[in-house]
Amino acid sequence: MKHLSPDEIVDVAEGCAGASAAAHAAACDGCRSKAEAAAGAIRAARVAEGPEPSPLFWTHLAARIGEAVRREPARVSFWRAWGWRLAPAAAAAVLVLAVGLALRMAPAPEFRPPEPAAVPVAPSAAPRDDSVGGENGDDPSWLLMSLLSAEVSMDDAAASGVWPGPGGTEQALVHLDDAERSELAKILRAELESSRPQL
Repeated sequence: MKHLSPDEIVDVAEGCAGASAAAHAAACDGCRSKAEAAAGAIRAARVAEGPEPSPLFWTHLAARIGEAVRREPARVSFWRAWGWRLAPAAAAAVLVLAVGLALRMAPAPEFRPPEPAAVPVAPSAAPRDDSVGGENGDDPSWLLMSLLSAEVSMDDAAASGVWPGPGGTEQALVHLDDAERSELAKILRAELESSRPQL
């Protein structure tokens, strides 16, 4: 059983409680005794006569309160004392946070495989045939690329991001013109011939 709150007990003592609170006070000995004690205190306070304060009481009280307030040191709040000093640091932190969130939420750039100018060919053990490479056989940059790429494995090239992603080779082949396709076919035929075992 839930007992009456102090406010409900005072309401019962003054006779202005709701029906449920009054019924509970009538049924519960503990709440009824508290309500009766409160009613007795209310009656005693109404009949008690206290001396009236002198006419100067309120003037003297106001003067004493004013004097006590003036003696008390002024308290400066933390934000008033330090707020202007912390404001630049807080603004910088908010700016860094905003830039970080903007960079995280920015959409990732769409991957577009580079359009190859020509298909590089790794050097083979077979003797070089300048007629297969065409004019690229004399180009020193092709020789340099061949020498540099000879030491790189396929796994290292894929891990470094140099090797085209999935579908990149097909995309490169689609963009070849007729002359480039013909040259690629010659290179592939020559590579197949050189890699065939000699009988």
